[in-house]
Amino acid sequence: MENFYEHLANAKTVAVAGDWHMNTERVNKVLTYVESKGVDVILHVGDFGYYPSLPGYEEYVSMITNRAKLHDYFVLFIDGNHEQYASSGTPAYSSDAVLTRAGLNDLRDTANEDGFVFITPRVVWATRGATAHLGTAGGKRGMSFLACGGAGSINIEFEQMRRYWSINEQVTTEDVQRVKGGVERLGGVVDMMLTHDAPPTAPVPQSRIQSSLSNVPARVLARAEQSRANIADAVVAAKPRVLVHGHWHVRNDSKDVAVSATDGSETFIVPRVLSLPDEFSQAKNVEFFSTEQFS
Repeated sequence: MENFYEHLANAKTVAVAGDWHMNTERVNKVLTYVESKGVDVILHVGDFGYYPSLPGYEEYVSMITNRAKLHDYFVLFIDGNHEQYASSGTPAYSSDAVLTRAGLNDLRDTANEDGFVFITPRVVWATRGATAHLGTAGGKRGMSFLACGGAGSINIEFEQMRRYWSINEQVTTEDVQRVKGGVERLGGVVDMMLTHDAPPTAPVPQSRIQSSLSNVPARVLARAEQSRANIADAVVAAKPRVLVHGHWHVRNDSKDVAVSATDGSETFIVPRVLSLPDEFSQAKNVEFFSTEQFS
């Protein structure tokens, strides 16, 4: 699709963006900033705003797609907990921008061998365990990328009322196995891993859980905590040089973060853990990387 893999191989500048929530006005401003830096790829940490049944969705993804075509970049997003997983009930059709309106539950099985699903010609869902190499043209080492979306919602009742909530937002032990398969495809070297939520020992979940979740029902918190525990297992399996996540809408940049497997068998020190805020932060919503910096 539009020379996707050739484009990834030639990529030099990568932007990693925090949650966008289908906020067309704010994302327009974020993209203006990103485009000023001449990016080749935007990696997105989830809560992208995949809601194909909602009014405004086509305008939103068409805007991103048209800008990506004009400035020649691709957007690769992982799934957050605020996406449409369940079937939409909207008649399926294709257009220049909208290639599918299926829920993520149905789209998962259509992923290619690397775990990617094209949502539009320039917007691509990186399913859990999806992998890619970027910046490898001309025999360069480039950088490797591994995806593991998903998170446990704390507003399940609200999402159920909207009929888009799915238990599949949770990160599972099956997802950990998908990540291990991705690590194998990358030859055991993961430069950057994207997750939506973070492992329990990352600085942002620790601080936010203590300060703002005291009124959340225990059963809901337990689900979210189990999802984070599975993320920890995925991170230990992947051993990324950089872990980037969203979900908490707070910016934090920490070094040497210890992440332990749930069975206590192994602890991995992640050299850098970066938490990105949401679209309201505009410039702070994005961090830039060179595909050559991991050489």
